[in-house]
Amino acid sequence: MAVEIVTTSLEAVKQSMSSCHERSTKARHAAQLILDKQKLKEPEILACFEKFSSELVNYFQSEIKSSTARLRSLSSKKERLWSLFHRIRMKDCLTLMWETLATKLNVSDNDPLLKQSLFEKVYEKCLYTYFAKYRCAHTDVKEDNVELTTHEANVVRYVGGYVARTLLKRHEKKDGDVESQYIQCLGDMAVEFEEGEGDDVLAYTRKWLEQTNRGGLFPINDTSFSLFAHIETCVRSLLPTYLRTTCTNSDKDKFQENVLKKILENEELQFYWALLSLDISNLEDSEQLLSEIVQLWITIRGFSIVATWMEVYKTDQKRNTQKSTGLRKSVSGTSSSSS
Repeated sequence: MAVEIVTTSLEAVKQSMSSCHERSTKARHAAQLILDKQKLKEPEILACFEKFSSELVNYFQSEIKSSTARLRSLSSKKERLWSLFHRIRMKDCLTLMWETLATKLNVSDNDPLLKQSLFEKVYEKCLYTYFAKYRCAHTDVKEDNVELTTHEANVVRYVGGYVARTLLKRHEKKDGDVESQYIQCLGDMAVEFEEGEGDDVLAYTRKWLEQTNRGGLFPINDTSFSLFAHIETCVRSLLPTYLRTTCTNSDKDKFQENVLKKILENEELQFYWALLSLDISNLEDSEQLLSEIVQLWITIRGFSIVATWMEVYKTDQKRNTQKSTGLRKSVSGTSSSSS
C-alpha cells in the first residue's frame, strides 16, 4: 500500500513538472530516474524503496491521527491538517529518509523541489485515506442515499463538468497563490478533453451528446460526481421550499440564509469537498470556492428544478380543485334530495 502511494505520487509529480524551467526539468528527470530504477526490481533497490515508502507513509499517518484526535468538526480537522504539513515538511527525520533513498538510488538530493513536491503529494494521499476512514467511522455521516436515474446521473455529470470547467477558465485569468490552488483543485475536477475540444458550451454539449448517445456516462471522477449529486439533491429540496415560503425571490439575504447557507453546511457535501479541496490550504478560501460552485450550480439547474416543481404544484392544485368541486356537487345533490 505504501509503495503504491509513493509510486503514484512520483508519477503525479513527474507529470506536474511539465514546464521547461530548468529546475522543473531536473526534478522531472530525477523522478523518472527513481521510477525507472524501481522497475528494474533489483532486490536492494526495491528493499530501500519499500523502506522509504513505509516510513514516510507511516510518519504522515501517525502525525495526522495524533493532530486531529481531539477535533470533531470536519472543517477544523482540515484546517489543522494543512497547517500540520507546513510544520513537519522540513523535519530532520523526513530529510534523512530522502537522503538515504537518494544516496542508494544515486539521485541528486540537493534540489528540494522534487523532495517537497513528493512529500506534499504523499501527504495529500494520506489525507484522502484519513478522510475516507473518518467518514465511515463518523456516526453523523450517513451512507449515500442519492437515487438518480441514468438520465439524471448524466445531467449531474454534464452540469458538474461544465461548472468545474467554467470556474477553471475564470480563475486561470487571475494571478496569485490562492488562484493557483483553485486552478489545481478545479483542474482535477473538470472533464478532460483533447486539445481544442470543449472550449465553448456548444462544443462541450456536442461532446456530451456523443458520449451519452453511446450509452455511457459523461466522465468526471467519482468524488466530483458525489459532490455534485449532493448539491443537486440539496437544491431540489431547498429551492422550491424557499420559493414557496418567500414572497419575493429578490431578497438576497433570505436566499443566502435559507438556501445557499444550508447547502454549504450539508455534512455529506462537506465530506466530498474536503477530499476535492486538499490543494487549498486556507479554510476560508476553500469555502469561497465551494460557494462559487454551488451558486453556479443553482444558476444553471435552478430554472429546470423550479419549472418541474411548478408543474407538480399545478397538477396538485388542479387535483385538489376537482376534489373540492365534486364535494360541493355532492352536498348540493344531498340538499336537493332532502327538499
